[in-house]
Amino acid sequence: MSYFLAPLALPQGNLVTAERLMSRALQICEARLGSDHPNTQSSRRDLAAIRERMGE
Repeated sequence: MSYFLAPLALPQGNLVTAERLMSRALQICEARLGSDHPNTQSSRRDLAAIRERMGE
């Protein structure tokens, strides 16, 4: 669910919420699918993009 909610926060400029939700989605993907799964890697890239927009 977090994976689908994070992008909704971006257009509103709520990067903190998007980062929190995507971070949780990544944790879930890693636990359920493993770190090498394509969905996990996609979540990792999405989180990195959000953090880049935040200036981290």
